[in-house]
Amino acid sequence: MPENAASLHLAHPPVRSVALAIMFDATPQLQGWHLSEFFTSLEDNVLSKEEVAPIPADLHGQIEVLAGAPGWPIPRTRLVSKDYSLAIQQDALEITWSFNGDTDDASYIGFDSLKDKLEETIGSLIQSVATNHVSITPRDTQCTYVNHLSGITGVEASVGVLTKWSTSDPRITSDAQYIGARIRTNPLPGGQPALIMVDSQPNEPPKLTIRTQRHIGPNDSAISALCDAHDEVIRLFMEYTSSEQREKWGES
Repeated sequence: MPENAASLHLAHPPVRSVALAIMFDATPQLQGWHLSEFFTSLEDNVLSKEEVAPIPADLHGQIEVLAGAPGWPIPRTRLVSKDYSLAIQQDALEITWSFNGDTDDASYIGFDSLKDKLEETIGSLIQSVATNHVSITPRDTQCTYVNHLSGITGVEASVGVLTKWSTSDPRITSDAQYIGARIRTNPLPGGQPALIMVDSQPNEPPKLTIRTQRHIGPNDSAISALCDAHDEVIRLFMEYTSSEQREKWGES
């Protein structure tokens, strides 16, 4: 666990959305009809359902369909409930929660509750497809946090993150239509890739997005690997925010 990860507590966290994902291998290749029982188990809570093209399931991968492959990838299916959205494709399950922070009921509820929901859902998926003789083996986890940096401009957020808040006077042309930043780590062998992103839109607070990924080793569970990915999110959050910002958010 990264230093200080367990001890970080913010009374007013700037978290506005969290996405937790488990990437997996399915044998034989997962097909749409294999998911019928899984979708049925979710029907009571689903408000809408849509199918879109699948996306790369990790920070490095690309989806390819090669000649002689078992079949086309199934669509990425997104189910929306009042509490979260769930997306599944042939090699990944992801749950996303949104928080607005304006009331206690709509504020970030903490990682443990979200982790437990993902654990319950992946367990249900594994059990349901097994009835169709499909075996799912989790291989990677991914953790994405989106934070609002209220009270500063997109220029200040981008320069602040890129300089780790070492300058108080960012100088970028004021008529820029878009200001953003991307940092992609290049970890040592066995380490975790990570993305740190700043985006800004007119009349909205800049967004600081941190995404980490953790491979599930032979002695790991999917959830322990997810916890490691979350610990890395916290470490990077502390590295790419300032002590003044964290004080404003009620660090203790």
